[in-house]
Amino acid sequence: MHIRSTTADKARWEREADRYKISLSEFVRIKLNDGKVRVATAADPALLDELRRQGNNLNQMMHAINAGHFIHPSRVEAVLEALHNLYRQQIGRS
Repeated sequence: MHIRSTTADKARWEREADRYKISLSEFVRIKLNDGKVRVATAADPALLDELRRQGNNLNQMMHAINAGHFIHPSRVEAVLEALHNLYRQQIGRS
């Protein structure tokens, strides 16, 4: 497929593709399909490991609660607070 464009349009598309660190071809394909460029950023592996650990803790507590075991609310709150802190750390908000 060939696309005709002005030199100015092509230069603008190239700048935008560079900004997203994708090829011009990929940028044009994205724009033709749905018009939105979505770029995922790489997360810190240590942060992902901690998120998995805290998620696992919460999952185990919920299984125990659903099985009729008593879990002190402060334990659940501690895990939820840890997950909230990880979220804030990743998003960069307080």
